[in-house]
Amino acid sequence: MPYRLIDNQSNKYGFYTGEAFTDYDASSVLIPYFIELFDNKVYIDETSVRKGRGNRSEKLLKLTFSTSTNQEQYIYLYCFQTESGGRWRLINNGQNEARVQWRASCQWEPSLSNKAVAKSFADGLLKGESLENKRCFILSVYRRDELDKDIVISGIYPTQAQDVETRSTTNKSIQYNYSDIQKAYKEGISITHKTNDHLVIHFKPSFLSWYLLNSDKLHALDEYQFNENLKASKENHALNISDQFLDKFTEQVLEGRDVKDNYAAKWIVGATQSEETSNDTHFNLLLTEGRMLEALQFLIKERASRGQKVDIIQAKRIVQARFISLKDGK
Repeated sequence: MPYRLIDNQSNKYGFYTGEAFTDYDASSVLIPYFIELFDNKVYIDETSVRKGRGNRSEKLLKLTFSTSTNQEQYIYLYCFQTESGGRWRLINNGQNEARVQWRASCQWEPSLSNKAVAKSFADGLLKGESLENKRCFILSVYRRDELDKDIVISGIYPTQAQDVETRSTTNKSIQYNYSDIQKAYKEGISITHKTNDHLVIHFKPSFLSWYLLNSDKLHALDEYQFNENLKASKENHALNISDQFLDKFTEQVLEGRDVKDNYAAKWIVGATQSEETSNDTHFNLLLTEGRMLEALQFLIKERASRGQKVDIIQAKRIVQARFISLKDGK
């Protein structure tokens, strides 16, 4: 299939036509970066594996950290390959489409429905609970071949995947652009703007620490805000964080710092000021009283009464954002 892949063997990172290389274990590429970043103070266990053809496999890993608290603290990490989109004939500029193809839970061993860590993270966010030991990162690798060390990592926010873990037989694709991966090769960091969802963030491995510390904030920003944040990070020399990284990670991520500190209260999935529910008083009351399911039902019905279709995943994200906003007094 004639996809626009990136030639990372040239310093110009031009395009060439081909099919993405996926015949490898994505975790074997990512794990060394985590071990180095956390100075070998991390223990890695396989929680679930999806075995594909040849050498291909995707994995869900549990990373447990050796911290000064003597308390078990861990995160979950999904490891994927970036593959071609599959719709090059069907959509405009289809040759530019890359994706993570998330196979149905029944293809994983053990089944993802037994763990559903992305859903657990999203539900914790919805309920305003501590996210300690619920943190989940979803990373995908673009590389040319088995020997290729010049990679780009794509970060996907867990709320984008919270439904697929419990689907027994249905796959899910999360699309982004080869041109955005190309930009990450040239500039170090780039984004794919998702009209109805969080950003997908592409970066070279040298920026992994910056991404892990700031993922909640970064994924919830719009394109302008992201670029301004990136500019400020460059000016403050905050893109490459290595000194005492585990201490920073423990404080900001492992201990479940409230997501509101990371601008997650932004109205996500295109929910702008003009789209807010017409009966905010009742909606807010349900949320402040902790009646989350009632708030979710109210939002769906209220949107439907105005002819606006909203699915359950989109509605949950809106409720999550509004709950955190109210909790923060905004």
